[in-house]
Amino acid sequence: MREKICILPQLFDYNGDAAKQWFVFYSYRNPANGKMQRFRLYEGFTKCHTKKAKYAHAQDVIAEYTNLLKTGWSPFTTGETAIYSDSLQYAAIARTYAQKRASNRTFSYYANLFLPEVEGSARKTYLNYIGKYRTFDNWLQSKGIQQNDISTITQPVLRDFFLYLINDPKMHLARITLKKYEHMLARLFTWCVKHKYLRQSPMFDLPDTRRVNDTAPRPIHLDDIDGLIEEIKKDRQLYLTIQLEYYCFLRPGIEIRQARISWFDLASSRIYIPAEVVKTREDKVIIIPDHFRQYLLKEWKLNLYPKNYYLIGKNGIPGTEMIGSNNLRNRFNVIRDRLGLPLKYKLYSWKHTGNSAAEDAGIPMAARQRQNGHRSLRSTEEYLRHKIGFRSPEIQHNFPEL
Repeated sequence: MREKICILPQLFDYNGDAAKQWFVFYSYRNPANGKMQRFRLYEGFTKCHTKKAKYAHAQDVIAEYTNLLKTGWSPFTTGETAIYSDSLQYAAIARTYAQKRASNRTFSYYANLFLPEVEGSARKTYLNYIGKYRTFDNWLQSKGIQQNDISTITQPVLRDFFLYLINDPKMHLARITLKKYEHMLARLFTWCVKHKYLRQSPMFDLPDTRRVNDTAPRPIHLDDIDGLIEEIKKDRQLYLTIQLEYYCFLRPGIEIRQARISWFDLASSRIYIPAEVVKTREDKVIIIPDHFRQYLLKEWKLNLYPKNYYLIGKNGIPGTEMIGSNNLRNRFNVIRDRLGLPLKYKLYSWKHTGNSAAEDAGIPMAARQRQNGHRSLRSTEEYLRHKIGFRSPEIQHNFPEL
């Protein structure tokens, strides 16, 4: 029987008696003796003078420690990240527990063998694999077949899972997400066949859907750009961010937020982005257009800051700490919503808007491919088709008048 490593945090509120000393508690198995040990968190509750404030504080503490525990932190380690043996149960797992889960050769077993194949991808992609494999494993558990050998996962089983993704009210997935499940599961089963763990992949003749829940960012219409820019200019960091997207095709969530002063060589009009933050896991060199280079020189004076500083630092200037992962996005959304603009305008839209403008300006596709960091022209073509749509200057300007 599988042993739990930890019990996630909960609130002890003395049945709502605000006069008592509330606390959050969690338990973690002590690697020294194998027994569960309880930990209590009292800090902060005495500063909360109302029941509402205590509950709000408890929610924050529970969220913080739940995230820590699920990402491998252990109260018995000092500064080390714990490593777990089951990536579907936790994002990373503890070395203090070297023993593997005793089980049949289950889906979960092979998923954990396969996941290192994906670790070279961008972290978001890797976590996406873990999330989708976990969803499938949980579904298998709900059907009572989680502990079955992977060879019992046949095409009918997968068909039922995909019908669940399509039709269950809790899932109700659109086609684009369904295809991601199909791709990621197919990679695992193909890998199993390649290594002779399975005779054939069960990934065939699966249900499909035409449902479209399109929340992807879209290029910003020309009619809306001027008004948006005027408002965004009031936020100096946000204005810098959208220019890095528009001119340099950088991604805001990782490449811009983690950008350091040392990446910028304004003398040669280049940005040198290291492989660890690039989606393709390859070093990327980006050209800085002349007018944007002048803006960086005049407005930001990057040469005045230490090379190791983050470009988008706290307090509105470069600094030693990067801002939070949702900070820039939230700042953009506030402006967009205040102006009553479509929700499909997202912070990431400026990258698509820049690509659209570059195409309209006649910049060759090969140059746009390099600026985007795409591995091939085909990738750039697919990007344009999905994100920008069909373009034809010949139809637009040369179509015979009726």
